[in-house]
Amino acid sequence: MRCVPGVGPARAALLERLGVATVGDLLRLLPRRYEDRRELTQVAGLVKDRAASFLVRVVSAGVALTPQRRRRVFRAVFEDDSGRVAALWFRFRAAYLVRLLQPGARLIAHGAVTGGSGQRMVLHPELEPLAEDGQRGAPVVRPVYPTTEGLAQARLRTIIRAALDAVLPELQDPLAPALLARLGLPGLADSLRASTLPT
Repeated sequence: MRCVPGVGPARAALLERLGVATVGDLLRLLPRRYEDRRELTQVAGLVKDRAASFLVRVVSAGVALTPQRRRRVFRAVFEDDSGRVAALWFRFRAAYLVRLLQPGARLIAHGAVTGGSGQRMVLHPELEPLAEDGQRGAPVVRPVYPTTEGLAQARLRTIIRAALDAVLPELQDPLAPALLARLGLPGLADSLRASTLPT
């Protein structure tokens, strides 16, 4: 497993919790479902505990300390024409978030709102930067995998994608090409690629 980019001893241990000990196990870790992120919701329309995607501008962002435990967190405030919502990360790479969350930057966030009115917050939202022309560069239908504490969906998708990129060119199909053609079936490599990154 450690031959897969992004998988060191700590992540290998997390993957083993999912029954993933080899690259073959990783390729057979199929999505539980797919998440359609084509529809965008305004901030004012976000519903508590229901995941949604929303196009926002960054108002502010930076490392902060929680009042009670004095724990370092990364906090951002997002807005659109309908209102504002805060976002909070407890586990974060500050350099990545600082670079991505420059005030005024436009991006798509995905997550579920917690708290009531006036206290609304999205915990650990996934962030999707927009291309220079304002278009979405990432797929809008995302696989959702079984996961475990400490291994986020976005990271798991990246790991699986890296494994596929490394293995697919060498993957031997168990069925003969003539049989696949006669039955009108995709090959194993095409099937794995499609299940992991639908369009």
